Amino acid sequence: KVELHQNESVERRGFANLQRGRETVGGRIYLTNQRLIFVPHFLNLQREPLFLELATIKSIQKCWTKFLGVLPVWPNSLAIQVVSGDTHKFVLFSRSKWMADISSLSGANRQEHAM
Repeated sequence: KVELHQNESVERRGFANLQRGRETVGGRIYLTNQRLIFVPHFLNLQREPLFLELATIKSIQKCWTKFLGVLPVWPNSLAIQVVSGDTHKFVLFSRSKWMADISSLSGANRQEHAM
């Protein structure tokens, strides 16, 4: 269960994996009118949720899912860079739709070509 801020509403939700180092963490992803939220499943080793304020998203780029964070496997991921310089890579279905929705709400720069 995700706790929302005042005047915050969920615009889109789904299943996703978040690449954290060499671990691919499974969970649910939520796009609200204020944040992008990732909540890991309880079976993961890394269970800390990720909260990204939409205003901090600098760019969104399509990229490859990488096995153990190294070997390219499939072009179905999104790399989201925030103003601090950190990049968060999500593996998800319908990445083009997610990319459009996040960009629309955040105003982030979209880069269509895969890494």
